[in-house]
Order: sequence, then structure tokens, then C-alpha cells
Amino acid sequence: MISKILAAASLAGLTMALGSAALGNQTVAAQPAPVGGMTPRFTTFLSDVLAGRVPGDVSETLKSQSSTMLTQARSDLGKFGEFRRLQYVRQDSSQGYEQYHYVAVFDKGSQPVVFVTNSSGIIYGFFQDQPAPKEAGAPSGALTERFSGFFTDVLAGRVPSTSMSTAMRSGLTPSMMSRVRSSFGSLGAFVRLRFVKHDVIQGYERYHYSAVFQNGSQPILFVTDSNGTIVGFFQDQPQ
Repeated sequence: MISKILAAASLAGLTMALGSAALGNQTVAAQPAPVGGMTPRFTTFLSDVLAGRVPGDVSETLKSQSSTMLTQARSDLGKFGEFRRLQYVRQDSSQGYEQYHYVAVFDKGSQPVVFVTNSSGIIYGFFQDQPAPKEAGAPSGALTERFSGFFTDVLAGRVPSTSMSTAMRSGLTPSMMSRVRSSFGSLGAFVRLRFVKHDVIQGYERYHYSAVFQNGSQPILFVTDSNGTIVGFFQDQPQ
């Protein structure tokens, strides 16, 4: 799947349940250039996608999204002409996933891309890479209360009444909310949200908090669009 922003529409539905959702923009532990055959593997993957072929050696999740991925990638990257090579930028890790950042070089331009592999080395994700987010000011007390109400409802197994995207609402199934409750079950009763930071990326507002419970805390992230609608809710990285 290739995504231009934080994948707010699709990722909210696919990975709201706190875990792989944190992949998109969080970076931990920079590492040296990849060894072995990683770059050739990614080159073959991208060549197959641009040719309209479903790549091999990818996760079942990615295979299930192959039709959308092929169409979107060819639409986004086709304007750059013929694919030439991948130019390595950096590698980093997040929650057991390896993220390999490259510039895809074409005969008419270039585009930053990132490939994600799981702990078994299987290609798990493919995205248009993201610019660095811009720092912003603290949220209003009313907005924090809104996020707190949203989080309280989800933990109680209720679909929040606050404004959220259609994809977000459809993704809040009973099964999904049960998974969220299980993720926090060992922490005891929810007490409050403690603000950490606020940043902006391609028009999306990202609000980083620490969810404080009786027995511990957990970093979480809320994402809103330009209208203030909640479009994402993720487990965050420690700040």
C-alpha cells in the first residue's frame, strides 16, 4: 500500500488497534545501510508493482491489498517515467518492524519511499515516505476533554459520539474495541490524558498524549483532519 499522508483514512480502519499502527511516522534507533539482498528485493518489489504484478515474498495482509496497492502506486509514481533504481537513505526500527527509507529514482524525477519488513524479514508495508512533522502548540482543554471522552468510550466498549471520520467509525467494531480494552487491561482504571506534544504533517494534526492509568501509563496518539474530525487513534512511541 502506498500512502501520501499518515494513512489517516485507511490506517484508521486497518490498524486502529494499537500496534502496527505506529509504523507510519515514528522513528527509533537509526541503523547502518542494509546488508545482503534487501535493496535488490525492494527493487524487484517496486518493479513488479509498477508493472502491475503482485510481488512475491510479501505478507498476506499486503497481498490482500494488492489490487489497491498496484492501482495507487502506478497512479502516484507513473508520472515520473521509467523506474531506474533505489537510492538508500536510512534504516530505522519501530516496535519490531524494520523501516528502509529510499529515494526511488525515475528518468523524469524521484520520490521518497519506505519499505517495512516484519521480524521474519517479510515485506509488510510500502509507503510514500513522509516529511518531518512540524511542531505546534498545546491543545485547548476542550480538545483534550474530547479525546479523553473518546478514549473512555472506547475502553467501555461504546462507539464514541464525538466527530470522527466514516472510516474511523466503521473500524470501531465490537471486536476492535475488545482488542483495545485488552491492550490496556493490565493497567487498571483509566485516570486521565497527560499532554506530551502536538505536531502537524501534511495538514493532519497529531496530538501525542500519555494515557495515565492506576497501574501505569501508555503513550497514545490522536490524529485530526483540517476540520477537527478524528481520523486516527494509535499506540504512540515513547517521546
